[in-house]
Amino acid sequence: MDIIKSRERLNVTNADISGSSFDDVNMAGTRFHDVNMAGVQFEKIGLGGAHFAHLSMTGVTIQDVNLSGSRITNANLSGITISDCNILGMRIDGIAVEDLLAAYRKAQ
Repeated sequence: MDIIKSRERLNVTNADISGSSFDDVNMAGTRFHDVNMAGVQFEKIGLGGAHFAHLSMTGVTIQDVNLSGSRITNANLSGITISDCNILGMRIDGIAVEDLLAAYRKAQ
């Protein structure tokens, strides 16, 4: 099914739309609930003001993303690798990450 240059409000329930492609689509205000997005690819996506809760993101790769001003709470971050990132102003439990790294390097 193709929907081209159209304004539609879709209600998709109990459906398999795997393999679908969305290009140049406005999904502002869209709600996703109990959705399997395993293997999905997001590129050039604006998520400002989005709210994520109760997500399983095991094995996710996040690359070339701007998370400034974001908040992560009540999350399992075990095994995460962060590299080549701007961490200026980043805090973990209220402690500046720059200070944590400086203390770690000094103790080495």
